[in-house]
Amino acid sequence: MLLLPALVLCASLTLAQGIQFDKSSSWSDILAKAAQEDKIIFVDAYTTWCGPCKMMDAKVFTDEGVGEFYNANFVNAKIDMEKGEGPALARQYGVRAYPTFLFIDSEGRLVHMGLGYQPAEQFLQLGAAASDGKGLGTLERRYEAGERDPQFLLQYMEVLNSAMQPEKLSAIASAYLATQQDWTTDQNLELIFGGLGGPGTELTNYVLENPEPFFKKFGQSVTVNELQRALLPTFSQSMKKIDIETMREKYTEFAPEMATQLGDHFAMLYHLRSQDNPAFAEASAHYMDTYGSDNANELDTVAWAFYQRIDDPAGLAKAIGWAERSVALDRGYYNLDTLAWLYDKAGQESKAVKTAMEAIELAKENGEDYSGTEKILKGQR
Repeated sequence: MLLLPALVLCASLTLAQGIQFDKSSSWSDILAKAAQEDKIIFVDAYTTWCGPCKMMDAKVFTDEGVGEFYNANFVNAKIDMEKGEGPALARQYGVRAYPTFLFIDSEGRLVHMGLGYQPAEQFLQLGAAASDGKGLGTLERRYEAGERDPQFLLQYMEVLNSAMQPEKLSAIASAYLATQQDWTTDQNLELIFGGLGGPGTELTNYVLENPEPFFKKFGQSVTVNELQRALLPTFSQSMKKIDIETMREKYTEFAPEMATQLGDHFAMLYHLRSQDNPAFAEASAHYMDTYGSDNANELDTVAWAFYQRIDDPAGLAKAIGWAERSVALDRGYYNLDTLAWLYDKAGQESKAVKTAMEAIELAKENGEDYSGTEKILKGQR
């Protein structure tokens, strides 16, 4: 007779841990339940093949603290976005990546959302934002109703960033900056940089017309790369064929103040992607000699491309200089490895071995794979 109460107690303890999901009710029933209980709906929008979804199942949804909070505050639903009502809900709420976490009120309106694997503490913060009126959907409706208080706009942008919705940032950033007299404060420069849009948009035009504050804060190379990231997708969609001269014409039209540098930078990228090694070497040397670079990753990328494609001593000497500059800016395994291989290719054996050993030691400290670098020490060229 003592066994039954023990089993009941064990079962109740098991149920108390982790989020309790409704996996079988229809969407209309879940909405009705949320209305009846006066709660927001939390939807784990997942797919069966999604690795991070499985990690959330194993590590976060089973957490006792997470379960306690979500079970108390939400009607929890778990919906496969590729089966049943899932595809229609994915279209309705703009689900494009997995997992997506949707918070929806009983009328079907989006309250908040989040994306990707999140540790328990971060996932609790996401739920707290959804339940305290600071969620994405709530802020969006306040914005559409005409609210333009600067602190509110900053809050809205922060939530858009966390929800990975950069396509809306440019308009909100413009609305915020319209309330500011000085656009060159550190905070405002970061907002402008994070909200760059395509050709002709306000924030992108501002950077193109006033590059110096951004060069000073972010570095010239980072600024140029961000401008390319903002401009190229629009150009590539509007033109069947992108070539260097056409791009130079586009830059002259949309970015006259920086047209020459952007065109030279594009020429380097173009020849790298088209695998025209002599043209790439010439364009890279011209760009680096003319503008330089203060970006360790860019310097490493160009140096490694030279290692793979260029054999002449003068070209290798240039690449070694870029790789040494990369290491000086940000000493890491990735660029020490590049530098070691360049020394090796240039016949500077002692420097190659010494740098390879430094790269390997750093890789060991950081738990990185260094088997490729070991080939230098073993003479496996």
